[in-house]
Amino acid sequence: MAYNQQGKNAIMGQMRMNKKQELIGEKNAQQGYAQQFRNQDQKYQQIKKNLEQQQTNQLLSQQVQENRKKQFQEQEYNKKKEQEYLDSVKAGIEAEQLEKQIEQEKKIKQRKMLQEQIQSKNKGQQMDSRENYNEEKSLAQKVHEEFLKEEEMKKKFIEQRKQEQYQEMMRERYEREKYQKQVEQQNQQELKKFMEGVEHNDRFRAQHAQNQLEKQEQVRKIYEKLYKEDAQRKQEKEEQQDQKLELEIAEQEKQYQLQEQKEKEKKNQEKILLQQYEKECLAYKEMQKQEERRIEQQFRQIMLQRLNEQERGSGKIVANQSIIVQKLKRKRIVRVQGNQVQRIMAKVTGLVRKRKIAKITSLITK
Repeated sequence: MAYNQQGKNAIMGQMRMNKKQELIGEKNAQQGYAQQFRNQDQKYQQIKKNLEQQQTNQLLSQQVQENRKKQFQEQEYNKKKEQEYLDSVKAGIEAEQLEKQIEQEKKIKQRKMLQEQIQSKNKGQQMDSRENYNEEKSLAQKVHEEFLKEEEMKKKFIEQRKQEQYQEMMRERYEREKYQKQVEQQNQQELKKFMEGVEHNDRFRAQHAQNQLEKQEQVRKIYEKLYKEDAQRKQEKEEQQDQKLELEIAEQEKQYQLQEQKEKEKKNQEKILLQQYEKECLAYKEMQKQEERRIEQQFRQIMLQRLNEQERGSGKIVANQSIIVQKLKRKRIVRVQGNQVQRIMAKVTGLVRKRKIAKITSLITK
């Protein structure tokens, strides 16, 4: 009974263990699918993030290159303007020097002409020294006034030229500063636009990340819901299987009980039959013992009768005993030593059991 209960418990335990292993395998498979989905989503997010970073880096690099290009162009423009200004100043100086040279040559020519006129007048005319003096004085004064006028005009021209150059320089400086301010404003506007674009990209990435988190949360909730529903279905299925298993176990217990009852009845019947067989065996043994005692008694009676028939001498009896022993030896029924005839009965048990009583009797009576 205990052995059958142990076997039943082992079978139930093995069945439950198999069911648990199946459930664990299905659960691990679902977790593996979910992990695979998460890994793929992470790879996609990483690739997207890398692409966005590459685009941002490209935009930054492009903006830096454009700024460098503009700075280089601005430097070239400033150098060009400075060179133009230096050339203009150099040209002004050269023009001024040329004008000075022309004026000096003109002045020298005028003085020569004046001297020639004076000399011609002194030679050609006989004038009063006083008149000559006054005339020379007036001419000298006129020449001096013309010289002063020329010097004044020259100063005015030089001053005007310097003023024009200064105005040109100031105008160019103003234009250069204005252009530089425009370039700086343009750079600031472009930088502002770029930063707004970067901020927009950051906002876009943040919004995208938020959307992805919301999607992942939705997917997680869906998977959680599906997992709960699946777990509930599996639990219901497991409960149904447990109920079915319990019913099967109850049926098996019932079959075990019936089998045990049958085996018990069978053992009882076998016990009864064994007892009957033992009784029959005892009865048969007792019958054999009685038969052996009867044969032994008969054999003794026969021997006593043979002995009583002889009244004299013992040779005949000895001869008869030796004859019986020799016959028994020849027949290989018993083995005796000497003339111990009393041991014959102990050696004929096989013949008695084989119910060869008549043969033994005939053998003894011969």
